Amino acid sequence: LAKHISLTGFRNDIPAILPELDIFLFTSKTEGLGTSVLDALIANVSVVSTNAGGISEYLEHNKNALLAAPEDAEELAKNVLTLSNNPELKTQLSIEGRKTATRFSKKNMADTTHALYNDILSKNVVK
Repeated sequence: LAKHISLTGFRNDIPAILPELDIFLFTSKTEGLGTSVLDALIANVSVVSTNAGGISEYLEHNKNALLAAPEDAEELAKNVLTLSNNPELKTQLSIEGRKTATRFSKKNMADTTHALYNDILSKNVVK
């Protein structure tokens, strides 16, 4: 496996190396938003992930990633092989993934939160 997988240890240059990845494999059992997945999507890297926690709120199987249930190592491996053997699917998922990730930019998140607060305040819910 050493020819195919690099275990690098701690890195502080992730944005620089993400575009070099063939596939981003994310195997969490539980997860909040999964910002490292969003980082991979922004870098146009195809994602294979579990659908743990908040991941399923923005990743959709066969639309912008390939997903498996948490702890389903067999399905994760199958998904990695599927992407490795299907460059067209890999490209399609990375294009859709990048579109998805742009919804979570700092600006979009701030604008959405601001609009929500304004909506709440306009209804005099907060006194």
